[in-house]
Amino acid sequence: MPKIFLTNSKGKRRSVDLVSLSSSQRPNEIQLRELDQINRRLPPNILEQMSAKGLTIPPRDFGLFLSRLKAADDLDISIGD
Repeated sequence: MPKIFLTNSKGKRRSVDLVSLSSSQRPNEIQLRELDQINRRLPPNILEQMSAKGLTIPPRDFGLFLSRLKAADDLDISIGD
């Protein structure tokens, strides 16, 4: 299953599973706001890769993922298996 990886400057790596857009549950209003913030923080190339592959972060993981994005400014973000 594809994952999105967040690696900080100290080399600590965190990941979140990505799921197919078609199998993803529909986000609620709060999750939609979190998704908007995530999309503003992710680099365009990562958003393009996710879109091209039809992948998304599961709504249940939005809050955790967003907090990790906010925790560090110097993240290396990548997609892999």
